[in-house]
Amino acid sequence: MSSARGKLVMFLDSDDVVVPAGVARLVERLRADSTLDYAYGKVIRTDEQLKPLPGNSSVGAPFSDAPVELAGYHWPIMGVVYRRNYLEKVGPWNEALTGSQDWEYQARVKLAGGRGEFVDTVVGYWRHHSGARVGTKIFRPDYVRSVMIACDSILQQARRVGRCDNALERRLAKKLIVHALEWGANGCISKRRECLSQAAGSLSDDKCLKIGIKCLQLGPAFIDSWLWRLLVRPRHDDRPHGQKRSYQKAQGKCVLSYRPVVSAANIELSIIVPTMNRRALLEETLNSIIPLVIAGPVEVIVADDGSSDGTGEFIRKHSLTDSRDGRIQLVLSATTDRRGAQVARNRGLSLARGKLVMFLDSDDVVVPGGVDKLVERLQADSTLDYAYGKVIRTDEQLKPFPGDSSVGKPFSDAPVEMAGYHWHTMGAVYRRNYLEKVGPWNEALTGSQDWEYQARVKLAGGRGEFVDTVVGYWRHHGGARVGTKAFRPDYVRSVVIACDLILQQAREVGRCDNALERRLAKKLIVHALEWGANGYRAERNNCFRRAAAYLSEDSIFRRAIWLLPITPTIVDALLWKSLVGK
Repeated sequence: MSSARGKLVMFLDSDDVVVPAGVARLVERLRADSTLDYAYGKVIRTDEQLKPLPGNSSVGAPFSDAPVELAGYHWPIMGVVYRRNYLEKVGPWNEALTGSQDWEYQARVKLAGGRGEFVDTVVGYWRHHSGARVGTKIFRPDYVRSVMIACDSILQQARRVGRCDNALERRLAKKLIVHALEWGANGCISKRRECLSQAAGSLSDDKCLKIGIKCLQLGPAFIDSWLWRLLVRPRHDDRPHGQKRSYQKAQGKCVLSYRPVVSAANIELSIIVPTMNRRALLEETLNSIIPLVIAGPVEVIVADDGSSDGTGEFIRKHSLTDSRDGRIQLVLSATTDRRGAQVARNRGLSLARGKLVMFLDSDDVVVPGGVDKLVERLQADSTLDYAYGKVIRTDEQLKPFPGDSSVGKPFSDAPVEMAGYHWHTMGAVYRRNYLEKVGPWNEALTGSQDWEYQARVKLAGGRGEFVDTVVGYWRHHGGARVGTKAFRPDYVRSVVIACDLILQQAREVGRCDNALERRLAKKLIVHALEWGANGYRAERNNCFRRAAAYLSEDSIFRRAIWLLPITPTIVDALLWKSLVGK
């Protein structure tokens, strides 16, 4: 919850599944009515194979404003969508509770004074496991203690906000009586007495029920087991107040469909796709992922950076159907503000659950056979931290450029290679635990983020391997910045910052030598000339001075750079074009 950044929040247990259309209806209801603080629906109780339990197996119903309803159970954990700012008022989940946390949390949601609404839709499937605690079926001392704490918490808060009456007190007292009998049925006599005392203390006016509790305290404990089973019947739950239990045989078939949720522990590859207003190209990108045949499930995280072209709606409707029974999972993470591809990649990386990670831009496409080979290489050699291949440069129609248009080649362990560009953004697959060592993408950079990130991947000390295979196609757009073709001040500033960062980290880890310093200094000289060619004299001279400062031993080259600021800027354009090959 502390990491959540969405306007709306939903809690989902890792063994349950959602019905997308149901969740969408809750979200739509909150969007349509800004006065609502939360919306909730129905959840179907199922067995471990997600088959609905016999009888009335749904949980979720409207409730009145009566205080007694505060202790009702009107939605399961996954059945509700909240406004995040309202949950700040509700407060955090009670970490002292090992059971009934959702019941106590739900009571605080109601007590916080917000406005909620029931939507008659199925939100998901709630899997009940054999041997797990469901209601009071299996005795667990820690669970029953937790229920006692939760009852006290609800009662005290209801009294503080003036929402407590005799009916609420009786409901909580009766719940405590049931658990007191459970304590007695399992031989915990002192806890039985404590629970009955708490039940009596919950009542401020009900003398009759207090007398009944007193009689139980004086009565023999050997009848507790019989009374407890009589009270809880085949199963006990916290149904909404007044809702009758139904044992009618279910009629018809369940027509709701869902995609099986893959456990986080089983996801093999996370593909992170940052995007902004590229709906048409994004569809082509996603479709190129479908033929992947790697061993293990894949999740595709689309990190939308404030698109206004309906990208979010497209993603919600898109189906990555394939021949492997839905083992490609599609995840959407969207923001309304635009902060750049590097920020979107970091957001996607924070959500990634796969053992392996790949970054893919939303205007490019992958060659499934190539991605498969990188993954297979990492699966075959556990000492590898990353594997990379070749990416083909193409025009907007994905037609390869003439000549050698590929990016991707082996590199040596020499320090000078730290500043090389040996693979494209989508050309590598990394182990996720290695990227934790590399660190996030640098969000201060508006250009050359992939070059600086690649340098940190090399400097982090991991082991990588080049695989001679084509991983994908890198689309070059007309008018977009590719290398140094189109002048953009923010891009050039970003390159200068990246050079500083690479040099600094190389020196910190002892991977810097004269050759690396010269390579970075030469890059700065090129961009100093670019500044000058575009009339930025101050930035030009600053870039020259930085280049000279990079050189710790090459005094001849350093002196030559010192002379450059005094040369006329009219020659900068000519020199720059000759150096970059324009």
